[in-house]
Amino acid sequence: AEIRAVFSIFDMDKDGYITMDEVVEVLLSMGSRPSHECIEEVFEQVDLDGNGKIDFDEFLLLVRRYEKPLPEEVEAREMFKIFDRNADGYISKTELHRTMFDLGIHLSSTDLDDMMKQADINKDGRIDY
Repeated sequence: AEIRAVFSIFDMDKDGYITMDEVVEVLLSMGSRPSHECIEEVFEQVDLDGNGKIDFDEFLLLVRRYEKPLPEEVEAREMFKIFDRNADGYISKTELHRTMFDLGIHLSSTDLDDMMKQADINKDGRIDY
């Protein structure tokens, strides 16, 4: 479920795929400046069907390939902090909406509700880490 939530953050237009542009936007928002060549190289390795997009199964293979417990945990926590604007340990619907808006992603109420439903594992109306 945690990997699904991270996939959802990268899949900004909620079409079920991650594009190179979406990866770049998320990484830039986190202060990372990867080279285009680096991102292309990862895509070539992960995009098994060659459609120029990464679906969840391909994303899962990527995560499993580079899975290291501590660094992954640190990275996930840092990404969570970007969305947890008031640092209360939860991401509210408002925080999610504002952060996505700041990233230049304008979500409809329906899309926002869908994101919350996917990531709100315990159904308390907010996303826990």
